[in-house]
Amino acid sequence: MSKNALLLFFSLAGCTTVRAQQFVAKAGNDLYYKMTETLDFQEKITHSGIWRIQVKAATDTSLLLNLTLLEYQRENWSKINTSVNEWLPINSTKDVQQLAILQKPFDFRLSISHAPEQAEIDKIMREAMARWQIIPNHAESLIKSAQSILGQYIFITFPRLPRPLQEMSGTMTTADSTTVEVVAKDEHTIQLKTRAKNTPNATALLKLQLSTGMPVSGEFRMDASNTSVGTFAQTATIALIPAPKGAIARVDEMLVDASVKGGSFSTALRTGPEVDAALLEKYIGEYDPAIGKNTGYQVAKITLLQSSNMKDKYARYNAALRLIPNDALTNTHLFNKAQELKDTDPEGTYDVIKYMSKDKRSYREWIQQSFAQNFTPMLDTLGAIASWKEHGVSEPEIAKFLYQARNSRASAQKLIALLEKDKNDVIRDEIYPLYLWNEAKQHPNDKALLAKNASQLEKFGSKKTTGNPHRYALLLYKQMQETGMRQEASQLLDREITRMEKRALDTADKQRFADQNMLAYAYKLKSESVTGDQEKMKYLAKAALYSPKTNTEKAYDSFYDRVLLNSKESYRSEFADALLKNGNTVEAMKILSDQLYTDPTMLGEVQQSFNKHLPEKDFYDFLHQVVMKSWKSVPAFTLKTPNGDATYALGDYKGKWLLLDFWGTWCAPCRQELPELNKFSQEIKHRSDVAFLSIACHDQPDAVISFMKEKQYQFTAVMSDNVVEKNYEVRGYPSKYLISPEGVMLELSYGTDWQRVVKDFLNVKPKEAGDKTKLQNKKEI
Repeated sequence: MSKNALLLFFSLAGCTTVRAQQFVAKAGNDLYYKMTETLDFQEKITHSGIWRIQVKAATDTSLLLNLTLLEYQRENWSKINTSVNEWLPINSTKDVQQLAILQKPFDFRLSISHAPEQAEIDKIMREAMARWQIIPNHAESLIKSAQSILGQYIFITFPRLPRPLQEMSGTMTTADSTTVEVVAKDEHTIQLKTRAKNTPNATALLKLQLSTGMPVSGEFRMDASNTSVGTFAQTATIALIPAPKGAIARVDEMLVDASVKGGSFSTALRTGPEVDAALLEKYIGEYDPAIGKNTGYQVAKITLLQSSNMKDKYARYNAALRLIPNDALTNTHLFNKAQELKDTDPEGTYDVIKYMSKDKRSYREWIQQSFAQNFTPMLDTLGAIASWKEHGVSEPEIAKFLYQARNSRASAQKLIALLEKDKNDVIRDEIYPLYLWNEAKQHPNDKALLAKNASQLEKFGSKKTTGNPHRYALLLYKQMQETGMRQEASQLLDREITRMEKRALDTADKQRFADQNMLAYAYKLKSESVTGDQEKMKYLAKAALYSPKTNTEKAYDSFYDRVLLNSKESYRSEFADALLKNGNTVEAMKILSDQLYTDPTMLGEVQQSFNKHLPEKDFYDFLHQVVMKSWKSVPAFTLKTPNGDATYALGDYKGKWLLLDFWGTWCAPCRQELPELNKFSQEIKHRSDVAFLSIACHDQPDAVISFMKEKQYQFTAVMSDNVVEKNYEVRGYPSKYLISPEGVMLELSYGTDWQRVVKDFLNVKPKEAGDKTKLQNKKEI
């Protein structure tokens, strides 16, 4: 949109001849400019370049220029700066295009009457696209758009005006209704403001030299406008700069080639979505000798290793990771490096954390999800040894594993001491609750220390939410119970429940669902600590109430809380069992219905409990007429196959179960699941009661066709229309939905045993007519 608007703005509409327009630049000019473009679309992206512009020939109606992009920079995402020989992280096709023409002079023609062929830029682009093996559709697009993207700056620099500069005054309108206003004028320069009728939200300010017709400065601005995909705004500026002193430093062509080939727009390392092992070996063999010491290249290489299909990629990745300076690593690599070092090198891990902690989220996840597990109780050594021997593990391997386990614990103790003493509040606060629990655990019989640490943790938790204080408070509660401090433990638990209930109700708290899940466990602990049956049921009911009801409420972080606390994801079925034992079947079935929605893998257990306690009723009726009433209705869709030769709609699957999978060839977890999904689709293809359909999202039809052909997949795939995933509220990929014959759906969260779920739901059959007792009143359950 912006490029076309800009071309129209400066009256360059194809081959249309515009009367009373002329160029004002004069031949012989040889100047240097900094040109900067900022696009504001969802986020701001800024590109800039240093250009040498030579006017080789000039008339009123045509210009012959020689252009050279000397330097290129991108200010957003991971930065690019070609003035220093550093790795160039390729994040857009704009990067590819600018690097293709970098430091390669080319002639460029402008004409009032027509759009000339630009043979030199075309040749440069085609050679670069072939050398870098750019994906064909991207390559053709880049070649075609090179002229207009360059023109975005050139047309600001060389405007078409109604009169010679010396004759310009007041406000004039060109034949194409572009308004040109003289804002200021002196003996050396003239300042113009232009606005096109067909782009009223776009304006340009230009300051030109009267003697040369060349710009001193200029700004094109397109104010924010709403489009079908969001709000768009653009600014482009030019500024005359002094000629560089001495020769311009030559860019390292080897580094540029390696950067582009290692990026996602090249097929140099990919025959499919994954990085090919043989191609990567060739790439490493070619570039290691020349640029192997370049830190950016080293980081890019380990990133490529991660996404490759090399058999020994993890060993090679970890070995290379150890050698790269911490300040060069991204958060993901810092996380992995800390993982690699933590069991053997606490000091080295501590140095990694100093950098990792700059991103609070990454540091929190590493501490709470990974490092904390080093402080869980040691496994049953004798039992483990017996099991290993039974499975054929050799004595030396067992000895090595046990040594590593003990050494890991010792290393963790050294590291936690370093972190607790650190002067950085971010580092210290995140570790402090874990530190207090660990210290108390190291002295299990010291009741005074246990009481003191519990008090300190409560004070900390009342002021701060970092460090997961509720998790460690519950662990201290359990330790108090074990040491006979029952009164103190009960008081601590009550206070923690009060705090967690407040957080669970705070919709602005991003951690509220994880706290809510721990609150369910806190009430479970409370139910175990009381003696009366009525009190036990009261607190167990609370545990069920705060157990997750949706996939969102399950909270990813809760998995790690459960590992340390030895808790469950839900206490709903446990409460339902207690209700059934007490004869309250109506309430129990409602709770079990809710539980099935959040954890459909429990269908078999729920059916077994239903049949045991309600033998006179039909579970099939309960499932279809009660449970599924709470499921969401299915949004309709009509989508085409990648080659466009067939269309599939939701209505095609009426009356049968449908497993719907949202995926993409670019998605590694999606690709890992596809062999099983393909097998499943072939197993059910002749069945009339169940079907499978995959929807490729954020993908290209050609990529899907070639990928499925390469892998010999036979399942039915359709292309997303960029609407269907929004209607289904897809939050990540892959995502699966089980759609019932009645047209309601159940979301299967990532990691769910979808094959088991589909099988279990298909196996629920109605009772035979002679044995079946209909539900008389559906509202009873």
